[in-house]
Amino acid sequence: MAPINFSNVTTAADYLNLPNNSTGGWFWAGMLFMLVIVSMISMIGFGIEVALLVSLFLGIILGTFLVYAGLMSMTWLGAMIAAELALIIYVIVMNPRNN
Repeated sequence: MAPINFSNVTTAADYLNLPNNSTGGWFWAGMLFMLVIVSMISMIGFGIEVALLVSLFLGIILGTFLVYAGLMSMTWLGAMIAAELALIIYVIVMNPRNN
């Protein structure tokens, strides 16, 4: 692995983009998914559905910031949104209080 060249870093956005340059654009997406997994594991006591819904929602909020900062691809955020919508539909369909 080559050392990072800090001579082209002139703005905060360049500084935040350095890990993506070293990892092929995977750093911030990996950090976001790791945060979602850790928050899901920490909330598993409330139930798997609640833990997934809350952690994916937090991931969507943070992922939106990362996408608009240009640090992550919209594809990964779209996958999180799709998973959240699928889980919402699952919870609605499997609700035992349906009439």
